[in-house]
Amino acid sequence: CQQHWSLFLIVIAWGITEVVRYAFYFCNLLGSVPYPIFWLRYSLFMVLYPMGISGELLQALVAMGAHWKVANPLWYRMCLIILLLYVPGSPGMIGNMWGNRKRSFKKRNTGKEEPQGVVWPKTKSGDRSSMATNRNILAAAAAVGPGAMEAAARITEEKKWRFAYKKHVLDHVTQSLQSPDACLAMA
Repeated sequence: CQQHWSLFLIVIAWGITEVVRYAFYFCNLLGSVPYPIFWLRYSLFMVLYPMGISGELLQALVAMGAHWKVANPLWYRMCLIILLLYVPGSPGMIGNMWGNRKRSFKKRNTGKEEPQGVVWPKTKSGDRSSMATNRNILAAAAAVGPGAMEAAARITEEKKWRFAYKKHVLDHVTQSLQSPDACLAMA
């Protein structure tokens, strides 16, 4: 196997793939990936995958030589299974890379535009969730109502706000219905 030329196909394909991949990762850690490295990362597979797969298949065929049929039939059968796995596996791997390429190019080509109109403030994680804002608004309104600071404390201390906010909204409405002044204060 080691003297067969198909080994060079594997080494070249894997070597180029890894050099480009780790250059991409390194640049990504620095914060910006130059377009040539980005393009190579998501385009070289079109040449390197068929080249590497061909080398691997040829190496398996060479390893299955007539000697192994007699000397080690288990090894022969394992090589046969590996060859058969390439039939459904190779198109799957290449299809996966086409999908990755499409998503990555689309993501790179879409600029990060700031949203327009009413925009929720960014949270610590960088998203624009309305959950914290809504909780704070409801707590501030509850603090000036009949329930005062106790109602506000119950709202701010709620651990599962996403699933338990309904009871606090209902409590808020109940308190605001106690008097016209409470309703105006909590609005």
